[in-house]
Amino acid sequence: MSSKKIFGAVVKFKAISHFLGRGFFLALLSSQTQAHERLYEAIGQRLSLMQEVAAYKFRNNLPIQSSKREAKVIDMAILAGLSQRITGDSLRTVFRTQIEAAREIQSCWFDKFSKTTSLPEISDLNQVTRPKIEILGKEIVEQLPAHVASYDSFLSHMNIECLSDKSKFKIFSALEGVRFYHSSLEQIKKSGLLRVGTTGDYAPFSVESLHTGELRGIDIDLAKSLAESLQVHIVFVKTSWPDLMEDLTKLKYDIAMSGVSITEERSKKAYFSDPYHVGGKVPISLCSRAGLFPSLDKIDTEGVTLIVNPGGTNEKFLDENINYATKILHEDNKTIFSRIIDGHADLMITDKIEVFLQTKQNSALCGTIEEPLNYQEKGFMIGKDKAFKEFVNDWLNSLIASGELMKKFDFHIQSY
Repeated sequence: MSSKKIFGAVVKFKAISHFLGRGFFLALLSSQTQAHERLYEAIGQRLSLMQEVAAYKFRNNLPIQSSKREAKVIDMAILAGLSQRITGDSLRTVFRTQIEAAREIQSCWFDKFSKTTSLPEISDLNQVTRPKIEILGKEIVEQLPAHVASYDSFLSHMNIECLSDKSKFKIFSALEGVRFYHSSLEQIKKSGLLRVGTTGDYAPFSVESLHTGELRGIDIDLAKSLAESLQVHIVFVKTSWPDLMEDLTKLKYDIAMSGVSITEERSKKAYFSDPYHVGGKVPISLCSRAGLFPSLDKIDTEGVTLIVNPGGTNEKFLDENINYATKILHEDNKTIFSRIIDGHADLMITDKIEVFLQTKQNSALCGTIEEPLNYQEKGFMIGKDKAFKEFVNDWLNSLIASGELMKKFDFHIQSY
C-alpha cells in the first residue's frame, strides 16, 4: 500500500475518533485488525494443508493438478461471494492465485517425498483434509469485506515450507484487488445469476417434492420467467418462514418468491414488488366440525386448539387475534393439515388460496367461513435496491397486462 493511501487512512480514522470518541476509534481499528488477521490466518492454514494433500496424492499416484476440481473450488467461492457482494472476477483471482500456490507447495513436497522412503501420517483426502480446506475457503470469502491491507501481517502467517515469495506477493496483490458490486441488480446482471429464496412448503406458490426435491408452483415458474427476462441463470436457495427476512438481509438470496405476504414489519427492512395476489386468512377444520367455528369469536375460546407453522403471517395473525384458544406450533408446513385430520388440532387459520387447495385435495377438510378475516397482498420481497425493484415491477406488470400471470395461477390451481 502506498504512503499516500496510508496517510489518507490515518487522517480519516483521526477524524472519526474526533467526532465519535477515542473508545469507538480503538474498537473499530481493533475489529478491522482482527478481521484481516483472521483472513491471513485462514489463508495460511489452508495452504499449510497442502503438505497433507501432497502426501495423499503421492502415495496414491494421483496428479497434482485437477482442472475439474480447481474449477469447482472457484465456482463455489464465487457463489459464496455473492452473499458478500464480491465480484466474480475478484474472487476468481483470489482463489486462482491460491490454487497456483497450492500446486507449487505440492510439487515441492512431491520432490521431497521422492527422495525418502518414509512419508508423514496421511489423512484421507476426501473425508478429512478436503472438508477442512472447504471450511477455510468459506471463511476466507466471509472475511474479505473487512480486509485492511497489511503486508507485514500477511507475511507473518505465510511461514509455509515450499511457498515462494513470488506466490506470497501474488496472493496479497489479489486480496488488494478485491472489488464489490454496488447493487443487487448490478450483481445479478454481471454475475449472470439470480438467486431466488423459496420455502418449498406453500402450495400453490412453492412446493418441493418429497421424493425428488424438485420445486414446482406459481412462484417457481415466475422466478424462471424473471431470470429469463434478466437473461441470467437461476439458482433456488432454500429458506424458511422464520429465517426468510434474516436470509435476505444476509444476502443469501436476491429475491424471495414463495407466496410472501406484504406486511408493515417486513416492509421496514425490505422492498416489495407490486402485489400479484390478493387474499386473506380463513379457518380450516374437519368438515364434521366446521359448523362449530363460524366466526373468530367462536374460534377464540378455551378448549379450542389452533395449529400453526411458525415464523410467518399465520403465526402473526394468531398472536394478534387469539387470546383464549391454545396455539400449537408445527414446524413442517407440508404435514400440518394431516394433524387436523388426525385430531391433534381443531383447526388452522391460513391463506384463503391454501384453504381452497387443501379442501380440494381432501374431502375431510372444509373452510369454516367464506369471507377472509383480513385483507392481505402478496409480493416479491427484495433488498432495498430501487433499480431492481423497478425492473421486477416492469416485468410483473408486463405479465399482468399480457394475461400470462393469470394463466400461471389457473394452471397450478387446476393441477391440484
